[in-house]
Amino acid sequence: MARGDLDDMGWVARVGGDLGARYDVIHCAASLSFLDSNRAQVLHTNLGGTTRLLAALAGDGRHDQTMASFNYVSTAYVAGRRTGCIHEDIASAKPAFNNAYEESKSLAEAAVTATCSARAIAYRIFRPSIIIGHSKTYRSYSDSGFYKVLDRLAAFAEMGGTGQRIGVTLPREATLDLIPVDIVSAEMRLLIGAPVSDTDCIFHITSEHTTTLFDFARLISPIIGVSLDPSQGDSGDASFELRILNRLLSNYASYFTSEKHFDRSNVRAAGADRMQKAYRLDLSRLARFVTTYLDARRATAETMPTRDRPTRARRAALV
Repeated sequence: MARGDLDDMGWVARVGGDLGARYDVIHCAASLSFLDSNRAQVLHTNLGGTTRLLAALAGDGRHDQTMASFNYVSTAYVAGRRTGCIHEDIASAKPAFNNAYEESKSLAEAAVTATCSARAIAYRIFRPSIIIGHSKTYRSYSDSGFYKVLDRLAAFAEMGGTGQRIGVTLPREATLDLIPVDIVSAEMRLLIGAPVSDTDCIFHITSEHTTTLFDFARLISPIIGVSLDPSQGDSGDASFELRILNRLLSNYASYFTSEKHFDRSNVRAAGADRMQKAYRLDLSRLARFVTTYLDARRATAETMPTRDRPTRARRAALV
């Protein structure tokens, strides 16, 4: 394994002769920010970092001879605002994106396919969906994505939302596509070890068993202590509480109202779906992921000074 900085590619030449006769490059470094204010940094890291790495690898002739494949970890959400069945290919028309993160990953995919095709470098593009903790321990070292949403919901409860009953309007076909990190890793390893014929492909590293948003709302309500009632969406103006909740979750709403189905034909054809044949992320397991995170969050909060904890007064500032 070689580590390096995406802003300083000197390490690429240094390790060129130390990686063995044949090796695979897995590029997963990325900025995960969804904030508009971080757009420049997201593009610099996700697009710029990828193009700089490709240029450094292509500029050192040794890598052309010894690099077995270039594997880029993208995101299933390069689909942007598209709905319905999303295939494992590059969209013929550029979709509308929800944020700079999605756009940067789409642009980086284009850079990977163009550069690798031009230099006859075998490549794979992996598109994971929403990655959560380990399927056996339920623990996660991440505080972004799914866990940021849990954090915001818990913060809402701590700021006076506990016991509230909030009507939320949810798309009937909306699902959450959650996949444990060890299954993501296992599927990618299987695909990298697959025959050469399975290169120059895109693979959806996504769940075979998605969770409906209705089921998630009902699952999480008693755990958080806030009743999210998907059967009684607000009519007319949103309630004060719902406006607060919308503000807290604004950067993540598109992933929780998604009406997408990620096709996995390429994954199945390569036989890399075997892990999910033996593992199903059902509601009882999902509840364990939620409670494991919230227990860890609570333990961390107990070490914080009282002045740094959420208060009711801060709720009003959000609206």
